[in-house]
Amino acid sequence: MATIRKRNGNWQALVRRSGQKTLSRTFSTKAAAVTWSRTKETEFDVAERPSEVIELATTTLADLIERYRDTVTPTKRSAYQERYRMERLLRHPITKLTLDRLTTGAFARYRDERLKEVGNQQVRHDLLAFGVVLRAARLDWDVPLKDVFLDALRKPKMPPSRDRRLHHGEMELIRDAALAGNTVYIWDVIQFALETAMRQSEILGLTWQTVSISKKMVFLPLTKNGLGMSLYAKRLEKGRFIWPSPADGVVAISPAQLAYMLDGIDWRSPRHTFRPQSAG
Repeated sequence: MATIRKRNGNWQALVRRSGQKTLSRTFSTKAAAVTWSRTKETEFDVAERPSEVIELATTTLADLIERYRDTVTPTKRSAYQERYRMERLLRHPITKLTLDRLTTGAFARYRDERLKEVGNQQVRHDLLAFGVVLRAARLDWDVPLKDVFLDALRKPKMPPSRDRRLHHGEMELIRDAALAGNTVYIWDVIQFALETAMRQSEILGLTWQTVSISKKMVFLPLTKNGLGMSLYAKRLEKGRFIWPSPADGVVAISPAQLAYMLDGIDWRSPRHTFRPQSAG
């Protein structure tokens, strides 16, 4: 461990390492003392762990990304998307750096360069991918990395949540474009997605075993959070749904309120939202 201290108008550098003789030297500037102490610490590292130093100097970031792409990515549900991202990252010059030359500054330059081409969210995804690979190398593959580098890096701010809604006439434009294409059933899929808010992978994964027409139900065995979920379609023949007022753009509803709604009952003052034919 290096210690830099001011002494008699000069700067003294001390380098201590267990089992080694303490080294010291005096300089006229602090910068020179820091540079010398880092050099000596590096020499100690090389002498104590020559195999680790050689591995870091001969392994590139691309080597780690390729290993992750070939061994870890195929086990994920999002393998196709992640593989595409990894292939794109491999084309960037930063992946040609050996691990001993990786620094937080190198990733900062990548961040700033990438922000000129794409939005904040895309850059955050890229940095997350780099971090996942480096952590796997450090924790699972015994690569002697001291730092992940991404932990101290300032990430771009999260973009504001999307609140885009279809404007008048846009649904018709989407329909016309979908029907004019060659993809069979694409317009039906779009309508189904709008009605259910299901994700693309969830819709494409539907089978007759997970769909019940009679119950108007769809079962999703595996959703984004890793759990299963059932979706039901409900249309009131009489009355109307009474929704709670949104707070900060979100509608919170309790199980009891939902049960009332599905039966056409006003949960605020429990009674039917339509006039019953008979009472009893």
